[in-house]
Amino acid sequence: MKELVRKIGMVVAASCFVFSPWSSYFVEADTQYNDLSEDVTGYEEIQYLSNKTIIKGYLDGSFRPGDDVTRMEAAIMLTRALDLSTKNRPDPNLKDISKDHPHYKYVATVVDEGIYQGTPSNRFLPSESIKRIDMAAVLTRAYNLEGGPITPDFRDVADDRQYMTKVVSNGISVGFPNQTFRPDIATTRAQFSIFLARTMDDQFKNPTVSSNLLENVEDGKIRNCFASLNQETTYEEFKETHGSPEKRLDFDNGFSAEYGKCIYSFNGERPQNMFKFMYFPKDERLTKDKMPDRFGEPDRINEQNESTIEQIYELENYTVKLVYPYQENVLHHIEVLPNDYLDPTWLLQSQYFNNIDQVNGKPVIQNPENQLALVNKNNYLPSSYLPELVRPEVDFVFGNQKLNKALMRPEAANHLEVMFDAAGEDGINILATSGYRSFERQQTLFQQEVEESGREAAEEVVAIPGSSEHQSGLAMDITSPSVDYHLVQRFGNTEAGKWLAENAHQYGFILRYPQGKKDVTGYQYEPWHFRYVGKEYAEIIHDNNLTLEQYFQSVTGI
Repeated sequence: MKELVRKIGMVVAASCFVFSPWSSYFVEADTQYNDLSEDVTGYEEIQYLSNKTIIKGYLDGSFRPGDDVTRMEAAIMLTRALDLSTKNRPDPNLKDISKDHPHYKYVATVVDEGIYQGTPSNRFLPSESIKRIDMAAVLTRAYNLEGGPITPDFRDVADDRQYMTKVVSNGISVGFPNQTFRPDIATTRAQFSIFLARTMDDQFKNPTVSSNLLENVEDGKIRNCFASLNQETTYEEFKETHGSPEKRLDFDNGFSAEYGKCIYSFNGERPQNMFKFMYFPKDERLTKDKMPDRFGEPDRINEQNESTIEQIYELENYTVKLVYPYQENVLHHIEVLPNDYLDPTWLLQSQYFNNIDQVNGKPVIQNPENQLALVNKNNYLPSSYLPELVRPEVDFVFGNQKLNKALMRPEAANHLEVMFDAAGEDGINILATSGYRSFERQQTLFQQEVEESGREAAEEVVAIPGSSEHQSGLAMDITSPSVDYHLVQRFGNTEAGKWLAENAHQYGFILRYPQGKKDVTGYQYEPWHFRYVGKEYAEIIHDNNLTLEQYFQSVTGI
């Protein structure tokens, strides 16, 4: 057997396994453990090794699959698995393993066979847990593993770690679902059982591409990738859940995030939602002629300009492409795309929708700081809401007077300045007249209008307190000398009014109450009232001739 194993280095041995008194706790009894069921990962492998009396349970009938495996336990398992004789082994002269130790013979055997050596301090450390990288080293040395057909690609281990490479390339370890190997964490009893069973018998090895791939894809999944294809998942949400990618590759309409062998693609425009993913199995056994044997004949074959050949399977919800380099036989990657593509233009993250609570019988917005807050007769701002406010450096009808209505929220103020500068460059003379308006000020204005015109008429021209966008700090009324600085509908027919209607969206503003949309907005045409929503959303609203109400009716929340 000595020619089948080689010596493990001192560093590897120093961190390998945990002592437990096997003679006291372990018995060769029934393999029906009281803490194992078929849904426990490693169940079949544990039964396989138990039936061969390579591993054994505890006196209480348990197996304790989640406990760490120790150096001593692993030494015993490997001695049994390799059917090594423990007789007449030379004394390894380890300080913590004397000849009268109950498991001395196992230690002497694995050290003599070259599976283990002592630490630099000449100890065996029988009670120490074995790390995953050391598990890889032990199995590589014990079974004289050579490189296999699978190329490893983990996010947390360099590809040149030879022991990791050997066990992964031979399908003994596949790593974790998030494409990590986690070399420095302890190996559990269940995990070691899985690795040992796979080393002994190929039937336990997981294929790099499972035979039920197409069934899994119908649920948006590939078994070897940690995340499903979900078009409602944004890149920020994905990073928050799974961490930053190893690499990010930008292309014309988006970018790809690489997580080991799994690459997820996201749209470049907000909300940067996922739209496809790819899996790179890196397994030389997966050849173009063999894949149809697993999945049936493809629905079609596509050749891409003598660069790739694709075997395409069209499912109900997804299309699966098996991609091969032109004139090569080995599968390069699997690409999964949805059949119904969600246009990111009409996807909106949940934080941009109103969060409404009923307060004194009225629907009151609980997230008024939201840049896209929909404020109208059905959605009220809290009476106490006071945003952060600054004065934009633009010309006002009232000059330099320090009035609240000269204020806006900082982002809106910054973009208002840019818009006014652009208007000036085009020869358009415009002046700001009314920005922020407090809840109390709105109460006064509304009550005055009620007294003059009656409540019904007042509600068409003056916002009910709490329903005014001016309280948000995101709106500004704009006028010009051509209408004597008044807020009148004929402003829309002036050069200034036309310029604003045609260009405001480029600076993040929308004409909030367009002509002919009273039934939607609840207000008459106000060509002077502009609301800041941000350039991206303003362009969508403008280009599709929508009101803010209609925009929210058109988008899907994610």
